[in-house]
Amino acid sequence: MRFKCRRWLCVLLTVLLLLPVLPSAAAFAAQTEQPQAGAIRGESDGIREQLQAVRNRLVLLYQQIRALLGLGNAAIRDSAQRLGIDLLPVPTCAVLSEEKGAWADAALLSPSDAGYHDIFALFGFRTGDGGLPVRIRRNPLFQTEQYRLSVKKDGIYITASNRRGVFCAVSTLAQLVKNGKIVAAEIWDRPAEQARGVIEGFYGQAWTHEFRLELFSFMGKYKLNTYIYARRTTRSTAPNGGSCIPAQS
Repeated sequence: MRFKCRRWLCVLLTVLLLLPVLPSAAAFAAQTEQPQAGAIRGESDGIREQLQAVRNRLVLLYQQIRALLGLGNAAIRDSAQRLGIDLLPVPTCAVLSEEKGAWADAALLSPSDAGYHDIFALFGFRTGDGGLPVRIRRNPLFQTEQYRLSVKKDGIYITASNRRGVFCAVSTLAQLVKNGKIVAAEIWDRPAEQARGVIEGFYGQAWTHEFRLELFSFMGKYKLNTYIYARRTTRSTAPNGGSCIPAQS
């Protein structure tokens, strides 16, 4: 099994190395034909965009294989740092475009489903008619909080199984914003652990209500989904450390 995986990885790497050469070859072929130079140049640009899309999909597939093999992917983190953005936690698979001309406008977004406007508002996005289209599609085969996010100049595409998956996708989308633009990207992500969060369970002064609200905002930003109240100095704390706070609290 390991031998087969390595063989496929080698094949994918070879394809990825060859793909960047193809657009140059197409451009060279267009330059050799003088008639209808404008039309040929347009076709060459279209071919280049299609090849880039194919390359992005192959990179995602390669990263998915690495994730299944338990291999880390520092390339995503390095790419985000070059762009000056923070992707935390680092997505399972991601391809980020450094070509600013391909980035999307973040001024106004128009989700295809009005039921998700509140999620976009939580992360500071303005929503309404006439903005950048955001197409949201449900895929029941996706795990809870798993999502796919595609950001292009002409629109944003989100695939998830439920609202929690859309929430995680919009959280990542907010991290892609830079100077009023959204970095063009192809992202596929799923949680490594189902429960991720914070335990308030130490001795000493209790956290204030305001601090907890800030904590929950932080948790949402970084896709943490669990909060456990288990302080040791509260009368309503059970002997085994678990919380038995009255329902009215």
